[in-house]
Amino acid sequence: MEREDRQITGQILDCIRYTKAAAPLLHMIPNDVTAGFCADAISAVGGRPLMAVAKEEMREIVSSADGLTVNLGQPSEEKYLACKAALTAAAESGIFVTLDPVGAGASEYRRQMIKKLLEVPWSGVVKGNEAEVHTILTGCLTHTGVDSPDHFETGQNAEAFLRAIRAQGRSIILAVTGQPDTIFWLSDRDDRLRQIRISHSRRRPFVLVGTGCVAGALLGTFLAAEHMRVQEKKESGQETDPAFCTEQAVIAAAAALSLVAYGGEQQAGQDGQEGQGREAVQEKQAGQEGRAGERRQVDHARPGGQIGQVRQSRQEGRAEREEQNKQYKRDTERFGKVCSGYGSYKAGVLNILSCLDEREYTKYLERHLSYDRKIPAGAGGSFLERPEAKPEEQGDRE
Repeated sequence: MEREDRQITGQILDCIRYTKAAAPLLHMIPNDVTAGFCADAISAVGGRPLMAVAKEEMREIVSSADGLTVNLGQPSEEKYLACKAALTAAAESGIFVTLDPVGAGASEYRRQMIKKLLEVPWSGVVKGNEAEVHTILTGCLTHTGVDSPDHFETGQNAEAFLRAIRAQGRSIILAVTGQPDTIFWLSDRDDRLRQIRISHSRRRPFVLVGTGCVAGALLGTFLAAEHMRVQEKKESGQETDPAFCTEQAVIAAAAALSLVAYGGEQQAGQDGQEGQGREAVQEKQAGQEGRAGERRQVDHARPGGQIGQVRQSRQEGRAEREEQNKQYKRDTERFGKVCSGYGSYKAGVLNILSCLDEREYTKYLERHLSYDRKIPAGAGGSFLERPEAKPEEQGDRE
C-alpha cells in the first residue's frame, strides 16, 4: 500500500473515531422512503439525527446543528422552499453541507430544482450516483429513475464543474457512487483535479433500497463532526486554511462511501456463510421428518392397528418434532443468525457500522481504496496535515 493511501486510511479511521466521540447533531431533510434507515445509520456511527421538514423552522434548526444533509427524494414545491431556506442558513452559518440529488435526471422538474439549489452559495459535497451526477454536470436528463443502471463517465465534466464553483469563491467536492465509487476535488495546494477510488468486489444478496441515501446521511454526519473540529481549532486560536477544510470533506466522503460498501460486503459474506448453514439445518430437519414419517407409515400398516397405537404414534411424532425444534435451535446457534430477508440484511449492515471492526475495515481499505496517481502530486506538501491513525485493538474500544 502506497504512503498516501496509508495516510488516507489513517485519516478515515481518525474521522470515524472523532465522530463517535463528538456525537454531532446532523439536520437531515430526508425523503420518506429511506428516513428510518438513514436515522439508524446516523446513530450507528455516533451522530444525532434531526429530521425537520417545515420551511418555517429551517433557519432556527440549521443554526443549532453541526451539519446539514439535504436529500432531494420525493420533491415538491414545499420541499424545495424548505431546502432553499436550509441551504441559505447553512451558507450564512458556515456549516458543511451534503446535497444528495436523488433522481436528478428522472425529470425536468427535478433537474431545475437541483440547478436552483446549487446556486445558493453553500460549500460541502454533492453526493450522487453516476446518472445523477451526469445530469448535474451536463444538464442532460437520463430518465433512469433514482438508480444508475448505465455507466456514465464524469471525469472531464467534473473538473469543469468544480472550477466553475471555485470561481464563485465556494468549495464543493463530488462523491460519485458506482463501480467504483469516485471522489473528485480540486486541490487547494496545487489547483489540480484529484481522485480517490473505492472499488467493490462481492455481489450483494439483495438490492437494498436506500444505500445511496445512507451514504449521504453518513457523509453529512462525518462532515458535521469535522465542522466541530474546525470550530475547536478556531476557539483555541488556531488558523484553518482552505486546504484543511477541503481535505476534511474528502476524508468524510471517503469514510462514508467506503463504510457503506464495507458494511454491505461484510454482511453479504456473513449471509453467504449463514445461508449454507441454513441449508444444512433444513436438510437435516427434512431428513428427520422423512424418517419419522416412514416410522408412522409402518405403525399404521401393522395388522390389527388400534387407537392406542395411533395415539402412541402421535405422541412419538410430537416428541420427535420437539426434538427437531431443539436441534434446529442448536444448529442455528452454531451456524449463526439465519438471514431471513431484507430486514435482517439491513439490520446486519447497521450492526457492522455500529460495531466496526477496525482491523478488518483497514484491510478492506487496503484492498479497495486508491489515490489516483495519474494526476501529478503537488509540491505543497502531503495529502493531509493530520498524523496517521492506527487501527485500535478491539479490546481497547468501549
